[in-house]
Amino acid sequence: MDFAEVAFKIVNVILKVKPGQVVTLSAEIHNGFEMDNPLNAIPFLEEIAMSLRKKKAFPILDIASENLRKRSFSEIPDEILDMPINYYQKWVSMSDYFIDLSWRANPYFYKDIPDRYYNRLKKAMEVLWEQIRVQQKQIVLIGYPTVAMAKFYKVEYQLLQDAFFNSINCDYHELKKNLFIIDGDLSNSDEWEVITDERHCKFVFDDLKSELYYGDFNPEGFLILPTGKWERKVKLESLNGLFYSNYLYFDNVVYKEVQLLIENGKVMSVDFLNKRPDNYMIQNLLLKEIQSCVLSIGMNQNLTDTIYYGLFDECIKHNLSLKMSVDNKVIMLTNNRAKLLDHKDNDILREV
Repeated sequence: MDFAEVAFKIVNVILKVKPGQVVTLSAEIHNGFEMDNPLNAIPFLEEIAMSLRKKKAFPILDIASENLRKRSFSEIPDEILDMPINYYQKWVSMSDYFIDLSWRANPYFYKDIPDRYYNRLKKAMEVLWEQIRVQQKQIVLIGYPTVAMAKFYKVEYQLLQDAFFNSINCDYHELKKNLFIIDGDLSNSDEWEVITDERHCKFVFDDLKSELYYGDFNPEGFLILPTGKWERKVKLESLNGLFYSNYLYFDNVVYKEVQLLIENGKVMSVDFLNKRPDNYMIQNLLLKEIQSCVLSIGMNQNLTDTIYYGLFDECIKHNLSLKMSVDNKVIMLTNNRAKLLDHKDNDILREV
């Protein structure tokens, strides 16, 4: 993959950086867990910095290390670690944009540190992100693929890396156009039917408010890459029928071939075609009261194959997902062969 090409697209197509603007680039040295290739994000970081300099913008390189971060939140007393709010205010005020390449890069970091230290880290990040929001700055969160990420999600590393660069190197203008087309199509009918491997499930949307993710910032100033999906909330009590999921994503585990029988928004039965010992956990969770359900449709034309990592797989073109919230946990059920029919039996997914 040509790092320079992708970096150019981030700087000029997504951020639309202007001469004289300042961009903070954050990356992390993965030296706290003896992981392979601890510096793997640095070459890509350098290309983004070079692309910014060619634009006559100014990059600030914020390079941290996992080991330092780990020790800071475990060895330094609260009274020293707790920084006054004006520290964060000054830090954020220096830049127009923030790009974080370390977001989700090593999930083991958060699994390893004690709750007390994790809560301190979480509090510091919340204060920082709140300042980004208050000062109306914008931040790009990039889950740059690492060996640690691949191991945690049980994904082949090369597959993860290829999918990552393909997905963020998509044609964002085409993606935006297609998402607006499908949004218009999905506003033309009140009743819908999902057909997943000959199973039928009917529903109506809760309202006509959709979320479109095509490489633009949300109202809070955040953008997560990779992107490319359409989402809208489903009216729970309208959800009736059978839904067959090729892949079910929960936490860092992927379950294959799951069928739900749903009546008036309540899951009545859960059948697993692929038997495994921990199926009962997901089964018990799904049989509880569903808090909300969102229909998600992937539209990233550069993502075509399942890699078993939900952040990427939900953006696969025409991949249909039901994202159910149960006990404040999200379970995502997907089917990449689904049909979505309106009241005239038009398959919306195949028209874009």
